[in-house]
Amino acid sequence: EDREGQMDVALGLYQNAAAIEPNNPTVLNDLALCLARKGDFAEAHRALSHVVQLEPRKPLYRNNMAKVLIEMNRLD
Repeated sequence: EDREGQMDVALGLYQNAAAIEPNNPTVLNDLALCLARKGDFAEAHRALSHVVQLEPRKPLYRNNMAKVLIEMNRLD
């Protein structure tokens, strides 16, 4: 759904998956990316913060966090 541009449907699916697997970094990362594409950077940041705590050494998650922070104009 995400790739088809059905963002509301995709977001609901990601949220359901995150409710079932709240500590799954892949699920939370995908949820965060969907939130960011919808422009909800604060929620994307929250989800990615949790992802980075779960997998602090994975560059993909840190890079996604950096992209969201840039969109939030948080260059610090």
